[in-house]
Amino acid sequence: FLFVFFFKQKTAYEIYQCDWSSDVCSSDLRRSADDRLADAIEANGIEWFVDEWMARPFFGSQRRLGEAYLADARRQRLANDPVGLANSLRGMGTGAQPPTWEALGSVAIPTRYVVGSLDTRFVDIGHRVVHAMPNADLVEIADAGHAAHEEQPDAVADAILQHVRGSQG
Repeated sequence: FLFVFFFKQKTAYEIYQCDWSSDVCSSDLRRSADDRLADAIEANGIEWFVDEWMARPFFGSQRRLGEAYLADARRQRLANDPVGLANSLRGMGTGAQPPTWEALGSVAIPTRYVVGSLDTRFVDIGHRVVHAMPNADLVEIADAGHAAHEEQPDAVADAILQHVRGSQG
């Protein structure tokens, strides 16, 4: 996913960027994987999906947030509509998105890529993204994984605010 927030068209803040340079994102392999997962969600239901999703290794660092956090996150995720999730994967999953890797060099506005330091896959991607962009930097949030905004919300907010304030001058 690529989430970009614009502040007066002068700065961008990037939370996640799919690695379009890899075969997983740049080929039909990812679309096929998204379609299979969508089919499985419809066949097995929301509870199956939430349990499978929360067990994925890239969410492992969230276990440190405690049982109450995990129970609340599970409750929120169970409120999703399985057909809606399946359709989102098919229509807006990374396999359905056009590749954007080659366009990164044309992004001239200041951009900050924020990633949890424990999410090594996205740390590696982040280094490649900021290297490809003429006006970007990378902030690794210490002691946070894939959901850095939930695991270290104050540090993520500080990284965003520092970037926005620095880009106004």
